[in-house]
This record gives sequence, C-alpha cells and structure tokens, in this order.
Amino acid sequence: MGATSRSPRLRLISSESLDEAASGIQPAGADAAAEAEAQDRAVAAEPVAAPVQAGPEDHELVGRARGLDARAFEALYRRHAEFAFNLAVRIQGSSADVEDVVHDAFIKAQERLTDLRDSAAFRPWLGSIVVRMVRTRLRRRKLLRALGLTTPEPV
Repeated sequence: MGATSRSPRLRLISSESLDEAASGIQPAGADAAAEAEAQDRAVAAEPVAAPVQAGPEDHELVGRARGLDARAFEALYRRHAEFAFNLAVRIQGSSADVEDVVHDAFIKAQERLTDLRDSAAFRPWLGSIVVRMVRTRLRRRKLLRALGLTTPEPV
C-alpha cells in the first residue's frame, strides 16, 4: 500500500498479539495497556511530519487515470482512501455506511476526472465529493425519518 498518512496514535496489531488476546494470555511486560498508553502520549507529543508519498505525484497519476489507466487510479485510491474514510466518519459522526459513501465518491471521482481543473488538487477535490455525498445521505436519512419511512436500525 505504500506510505499513507496514518494517525500517530494508530498502532498496528500483530497476529501474535491477537492470538494472545483471544487466548487470554497476558503479553510480555507487566502492564502492556499502561505501556501502550504512555507510548501513545509520547507519540502524540512529537510533531507530525507530512506523509511521504512513494511513487509518482498525484498530478501524474491523474493524467494517466484520465487516459483510462486503471493502475493509476488504483494508486490514487490506495493513497487517498484512508483520508476519504476518515473525513466521512468525522462528518457523519459514525462509521455506519461510510464505506459505501467512500466507494461511491471514488466512482464519481473516476467518472468526473476530466472535470478536475488542477491535477495536483485531487485530494481536496475528492474531499469535496465525499463531503457532498455524506451531507446528501444525512439529509435523505433525516427526510425519511420525518416521513416515517425508515426501518429500525439493526442491532
């Protein structure tokens, strides 16, 4: 997937630690949770540098994707999917249906790629698509609730 802009607080969990957690085995160290929390605080205090992007720049990928290069658009997706997902969750307030919104936003971006004026501005343009789609979904849900046309949320 290459380098992405991950939150400095996000820790990757190895399969070993998942197996230990499932079996109830305490990981090595006296208090792993306290250590992880202390590490989170230390990482949060460090200045966060801009993410380093490996490979071609966005404007190059957009140009190739306009020429129907599927790999170029896939690279754009891999580079910006996390950003789009996080943006949608922040606006919507929950992660329900966010994957669908992000998927639909990338489809719309691919269909409308020729409308993008500045190839280097793919990320903010994608962000505006995500914002519009989330707001539309929230308005639709509110209207359906007001009309009494919604079904109860599954548990």
